[in-house]
Amino acid sequence: MKTPLQPVPDFDDEYAEPSSTDVIAFSGDVVDTSGVEWQIGPRECLNWALMPLVAGRTLLALKAHFRNLVRRGSPAYASSQFNYLASLFKYAVADNVRVNNPTALNTGFYERIRKLLQTQKKISAGTIPNYLDAFRRFYLWCTDAGFEGFDYEEATILENRVIGGNAKGVAVMSDDPNAGPLRPYELDAVAAYLRQATGERVLPTAVLAAVWLFLAFGTNPKNLWLLNEEDLIKTALTDGGVSYSLRIPRIKKRDAVLRTGFKSRPLDPEIGRLLEELIQENADSQMSEAVRENGLFERPLFRRLKAHPKLTTTSFSSHAFRWPKGEFGQVLNRFAAASGLKAMDGSPLSLTPRRLRYSFATRLVRDGASKSELADALDHTDLQHVHVYFNNRSDTVIHLDNALTASLTPHIQAFFGMVIPNEQHAVRSNDPASRIRFANKKMDRLDYVGSCGNFSFCGLNAPVACYTCRKYQAWLDAPHEKVLEFLLEERQRLLNRGAFPEITQANDLTILAVKEVIRRCKKMHLELGEI
Repeated sequence: MKTPLQPVPDFDDEYAEPSSTDVIAFSGDVVDTSGVEWQIGPRECLNWALMPLVAGRTLLALKAHFRNLVRRGSPAYASSQFNYLASLFKYAVADNVRVNNPTALNTGFYERIRKLLQTQKKISAGTIPNYLDAFRRFYLWCTDAGFEGFDYEEATILENRVIGGNAKGVAVMSDDPNAGPLRPYELDAVAAYLRQATGERVLPTAVLAAVWLFLAFGTNPKNLWLLNEEDLIKTALTDGGVSYSLRIPRIKKRDAVLRTGFKSRPLDPEIGRLLEELIQENADSQMSEAVRENGLFERPLFRRLKAHPKLTTTSFSSHAFRWPKGEFGQVLNRFAAASGLKAMDGSPLSLTPRRLRYSFATRLVRDGASKSELADALDHTDLQHVHVYFNNRSDTVIHLDNALTASLTPHIQAFFGMVIPNEQHAVRSNDPASRIRFANKKMDRLDYVGSCGNFSFCGLNAPVACYTCRKYQAWLDAPHEKVLEFLLEERQRLLNRGAFPEITQANDLTILAVKEVIRRCKKMHLELGEI
């Protein structure tokens, strides 16, 4: 009888003190974080003797959080956050609240500490939100970093708690460009770049596969961490084709045994083929050689190049080739950096597992999913966890007029093709079938707007789909303004009819792409001295 798999102990390097404790601060100074006192600025010092935590996971995670704050912010901000958390934990310990195990730092802890702070005479009511916000930032950062014991569903609830009546803290309902669900055109831009990156393999297969699964299923990193190669199911169809499905391991809080429950989800063929490619690449790795030698290791879909040395000599050796848990968040950072995508305020687009999960959920709500359907899609057993997505303004439709598209275009990467001077510069310049036509109904004629660089039939709806295709070659002097005018008028017509948001917003990314083509054409004319 096979012994049930037990939870993997905390051997990953990110859960221990780092081998190098020197941190490059935001100012460029080197900060030594090895001792009890961290001198993080000329006047700011973090004294860990004042932090009432014993050695363990909470303290390790908290130190990692403050190393990150030192890297990314001012010494004054890190110092104020430290003081808030030191006081918060001091009051909690004095009231016999568990603080040294991260699993105890849940929403129940949050509510208890909130009431406890309200009883402290030394704390004014106006500053209580500062303590709670410092705790929430700590918890959310540790969740995104993949620290053991920090739960994604607890983070979802916690992030959407209103602190001090400040609605900006409500992530799922937020319009903050770096928090909450991605806007529809941002999500479309992510998907468009992901398709381009997959087609051209500009990123490793494992990176592309992980991003696709986050996007397609809104999973937690632990779901992907637990995936094995055998969870990809390929079925031959009677018509000669194939279908794919993926058995996604369930995460059961009260069940200590891993991989005992699964949710089977249909898989897009494009993703299925990508996962097959990843499995083939895995077959050439060192793990495969190790498996052939002793057969003790599981075959994770996302695997290390070498076995984790601290696991191979334990009873948990079967998991030795799984990625570090924090790796999935790093994958999204890598993808976002490679894409060059921007938020509406021009800052780099922030992608985290939680944010993609929010986006997945709000899109399902916008598409008409019921609470029970959403709970099933997110693999929740309790409907209370999905209420927040139905309170969010998922039916809001922004008006993409010319002014707004002008302000968004420089920040949202929607056009992945190129602008060429004329048809003679096209890849298929000698092929009349490559010309992209636009039916100009106002002028009652067909206008040519570009060339297709695809040498096979694609079946996409030209020219609307062409503007977001990497094979599209837009002509410099084509009437792209007429295409934009048509798309905006069609969108307004749908708005006037009261159409569903998913219909109204269907071509938002194309609108931004056409606007980008117009901007590039004007720039080229300016460089040629024609304006």
